[in-house]
Amino acid sequence: MQGDTGENGDSLPPFLETLWGLRAPSRRSRPALSLGRIVGAAIEIADGDGLGAVSMGRVAERLGFTTMALYRHVRGKDELLAAMLDSAIGAPPDLSGRDGWRSGLEEWARAQFAVLQRHPWIPQVPLSGPPLTPNALAWLDAGLACLAETRLHEAEKIAVMMLLDGHVRREAKTVQELQQSGWQTGAAATASYGRTLARLVTPEDFPALRAALDSGVFGADLEGYTSSDVAFGLRLLLDGVEQLVRSRDTAFPTGG
Repeated sequence: MQGDTGENGDSLPPFLETLWGLRAPSRRSRPALSLGRIVGAAIEIADGDGLGAVSMGRVAERLGFTTMALYRHVRGKDELLAAMLDSAIGAPPDLSGRDGWRSGLEEWARAQFAVLQRHPWIPQVPLSGPPLTPNALAWLDAGLACLAETRLHEAEKIAVMMLLDGHVRREAKTVQELQQSGWQTGAAATASYGRTLARLVTPEDFPALRAALDSGVFGADLEGYTSSDVAFGLRLLLDGVEQLVRSRDTAFPTGG
């Protein structure tokens, strides 16, 4: 979740005004070219060839326009990336039917992780500020709505969502980097890693790690990183949030 506040911190850049429906199409813009088409082409390039392949020139060439024509819609690559992110993440899931705040946030995290797997370039985009684009704010709002039933302070709710968002992004980026390096996730790869460690790790030099290794933690029955470790981290994070929620309930009991 990121955004662009403009050069003076108050005015919105043209691309944000377009995303929010606050900007009428420029008369100078050619009718066949729009921000939506530009963003769609850029996402296709990023999905197919990686984020590094995205450039204003490459997008213009794909659409059959000059590079300068694109600058009537986005002022540079940073704005293009922000618009790409908003389009790629899409609308958040409907969490209104979830049973409790924790169930809602679990679904929120799983849905975001799925988006990042479909578009693995997203975690590579550097954060440039707080979220300001429509879909990014919709995701934040959906998460905050899950916490509405709790007694957490509003600042704490925001902090929880930032923490959860960061966790999902880090996990998705880790999975992506492992896959790009050639590491194969799953039971066979984990068991192979365990056998390699057994050749290198001695009880004398690495007593704690050797004890973990001897316990079978890297055995063939361990699931791949993309499932068990991601869920484990999410569970730990939400366990901490649950403790905070309970502390607020204790401090401010119902009817007190």
